[in-house]
Amino acid sequence: DGAALGAEDTSAPYSVTWQTTTAANGAHTLSAVARDTGGNTTTSASISVAVSNSGFASGDVFVAIVDGVVQWRAADGTLKGTLTSAHDGQSSSAAFDAAGRLYVPHWWGRAPGAPGNTLVRFDGTGSFLGPFGSGYNSNPSSITFDGAGHVYVGQADDSGDILKFDASGALLASFNVATANRGTDHIDLGADGCTMFYTSRTQDVFRYHVCTNTQLTKLNVQPLPGEAAYHIRLLPDGGLLVGHSNLIIRLHAAGNQTQTYFAPGESNYWGGVDSAGDGTFWATNAFNGNVY
Repeated sequence: DGAALGAEDTSAPYSVTWQTTTAANGAHTLSAVARDTGGNTTTSASISVAVSNSGFASGDVFVAIVDGVVQWRAADGTLKGTLTSAHDGQSSSAAFDAAGRLYVPHWWGRAPGAPGNTLVRFDGTGSFLGPFGSGYNSNPSSITFDGAGHVYVGQADDSGDILKFDASGALLASFNVATANRGTDHIDLGADGCTMFYTSRTQDVFRYHVCTNTQLTKLNVQPLPGEAAYHIRLLPDGGLLVGHSNLIIRLHAAGNQTQTYFAPGESNYWGGVDSAGDGTFWATNAFNGNVY
């Protein structure tokens, strides 16, 4: 379309790679310009091409798996693809930024010598973009974003600090929050852009104010039923869902338990929850791998 696809190639076989996901779907024209050492140029005839990239669609479901992959499924459960990288450490969650990139944290590698303890990204077509950020202490476990595009990463082990990065992956801050059994296992940022909610594999939902570096009181008024809280997801009304070892719990914004959820006939061991935004939510059962 008259714009350069990349830097000039000055050695045979004179080729340029075009990442078509940078172009809108539809018709485009391509041409090449040849130049000799004397500065003489010739432009080829144009050819017409049609770009039709298939990518993530509204309603798709992404399921993080213990072996490090992420399953990409349609809303009816049909497997559309598997997102993989070199990292085989557990992928305990996945999250999208405002640009539609998918972030996946990996625990330490499962196989001896395998890379892990990192966070990676995929673009909106499922193509691997590479690692994001650095300086992870041990087992990055979940991700959330603020309105300015900053990335917050919770870590399940060792220091359990919550790390804050800018959109390019530069480390901006490290928050030494109170932890219990398992670091900042899962985190989610409140609508105020300052209140960080997180779990540490106890019967509580902790809170920390990342704008003033202040530890806040726990959200829940009473200890949560069951043994350990895992994944959390904030709801539009300020309440949240808690994936728990024995059931799924809904908390009011004031910290009161308003509802619990079970799946009939299941061994309830809920490792992950996520709101669909329409009054329903998804949940994963870590005991048997079922998704509801």
